[in-house]
Amino acid sequence: MKNETYLPANMPTLDETPWADKDQKPYMIFCHEWLQNWNGTVEKIQLKDDLSGTIGKSTILFRSSDSPWSREKKRKRQTQ
Repeated sequence: MKNETYLPANMPTLDETPWADKDQKPYMIFCHEWLQNWNGTVEKIQLKDDLSGTIGKSTILFRSSDSPWSREKKRKRQTQ
């Protein structure tokens, strides 16, 4: 990456991982920290072909609350 900050500064992230789709377009998969939005997300953002930066906005792949164990905890809290 040419710039130290390649994701928005207001989006704390964890665990960036490079990934390429079936057409070999490069992406970065990352976790948007839950401390900021209280429901962490795993997202992807397209990278430039030379990997020097990002293209467009990220897409949410799933949220923490989508997990079976978080739904179970929510149900238990609602029944108490």
